[in-house]
Amino acid sequence: MEASLYHKICTRKSFRVQLDTHISQNSVSFTTPAENGLNKTTIIIFDYFVEAVRERRSVELSSSRRLASTIKSATGTLRGTKLPGLKHEINENSGFDCSKCKICLFADCKIFHKMRLTTVLCKQHIGRMFKRHWRLQRKRVPIVTGAESAMEARGIPVCDATDIIEEKREFVPVEVVEHLVPRPVPRDHTHPFYHKRICHMYRDHNVLLKGLDQGKALTKTVEVKTGLPMEIENLVGAQHLPDQDMLVQRCIMKSHVFDAMQVKLPKIRDPQRPAWNFPRVYGITDKRRNVLLSSKLIQLCEFACANGTNAVSSRALVQDGTVFVPLEKDGDLIQLELTADFLLNSATPLPAFADTDQVQKTRDIPLPDLYPIKHTITLEKENVYEIKHVFPVLQGSRFPHIHTAVFHYNETEVKNIYETPVTEEQVLGRTLLKAFAVAAAHAQQRFGVDVKDLPEPVTLQCVQTDGRLFHFAVLQLNTLDLDGVEGKKNIFWMLPRIPLFSSCMYMKGKPVLEGYNREVFSRLLAFCSNGLQSHL
Repeated sequence: MEASLYHKICTRKSFRVQLDTHISQNSVSFTTPAENGLNKTTIIIFDYFVEAVRERRSVELSSSRRLASTIKSATGTLRGTKLPGLKHEINENSGFDCSKCKICLFADCKIFHKMRLTTVLCKQHIGRMFKRHWRLQRKRVPIVTGAESAMEARGIPVCDATDIIEEKREFVPVEVVEHLVPRPVPRDHTHPFYHKRICHMYRDHNVLLKGLDQGKALTKTVEVKTGLPMEIENLVGAQHLPDQDMLVQRCIMKSHVFDAMQVKLPKIRDPQRPAWNFPRVYGITDKRRNVLLSSKLIQLCEFACANGTNAVSSRALVQDGTVFVPLEKDGDLIQLELTADFLLNSATPLPAFADTDQVQKTRDIPLPDLYPIKHTITLEKENVYEIKHVFPVLQGSRFPHIHTAVFHYNETEVKNIYETPVTEEQVLGRTLLKAFAVAAAHAQQRFGVDVKDLPEPVTLQCVQTDGRLFHFAVLQLNTLDLDGVEGKKNIFWMLPRIPLFSSCMYMKGKPVLEGYNREVFSRLLAFCSNGLQSHL
């Protein structure tokens, strides 16, 4: 049985040459465009190629030397043999110029430069046949057999099979009365906590426009001297831990470098190049970093104060305490809704750092003049609010008195409403507002929510940190009568922000802490040990 087989011989640059060969059982013959000019040597060469195709072998001729060796293996020896159209003999060591070859069997002799005869695939694409069959047979015409009319003539009912197989369901409309997740109540006049009177809110993410001066005018607070009270300055360095600096540095490294948290940090922005996209940085968030550092430093302070028998047992530490304080100021309703990240309470209150004479002298100290702006500038105005008096420590607790509060300044949360960078004065004003909120909430719980002039002062030590800079301050709350600029005022002592270190990061794959400042922990230890001298 004779069959026609087409072989595609591939060369470089997708060159294709098609051979038409007739293969029978006993012989192989060629059909060429011009059969004259072929000698015995040429017939033998192509017999070798066709035999390789029949035996499913591959022949690769990548150079003239390979061609000569192939011809030699097919015919024994062809050294000195000249093919038609060639101007030189085929030798093993000689070159082969394809451009000079004019064998009439091929249009171009480039097939000998690099040629591979692939295996013949005598198969059909079944998928194409299936698609063609489906295209023809997809629309079947039912054959009318007359069975239906014969059944009806005999009185036998004929039903559709789908009517029997399919289950009949009766769909009853269901009216949904309530949502699984209640919708948020719109914050308009229909809200249950809607009030016509505007309330000025100050929360953790807010800052004051004028910073510390606006905070003093808002809380009716003055500074009587620069620095902290002398009683606290005398305690700096009084207590000391063995290997204190090494322990503090270890706390810093654990909080800033060694923690396992690796999340995508906020994008880095350059004000000089606002369109430049910096690579995203993964690391520890500022919130977790501050929590770890504060908790570890407070724990070291407890170890240092544990020399006395009753020192640690007379304290209680509250974390993430919520404070709500409503106030009246010159006809404006103000509510402070803040968080004390760490609040240290004691069984006895801190003594007042300013006596009665110094408190009376505050009447002569003027408040900062904010003209032409008002003291409520940058506070959020809301009509939907709820007046609350909230303090994290319940009344009647074993440790009802406030001692030291630690506040965190998270750069990713604290924003200016005008989208401008937070200034140093605004950070200091935030310390005053937070300390005032904690002291006022404690005073309202202790003396009543309507108290104005306090029977005795409420003293609070406070620290605000962003993980590197620490702001130490002391507030003595003397009054909650914030109207006007006359009368006695509250007293505020503070220091400028002190850096705990200059840098703490990985440098060339190695964790490095530079610029460690031992003064910060000494002052924090002085705050925690204040009021415990009788136990030490």
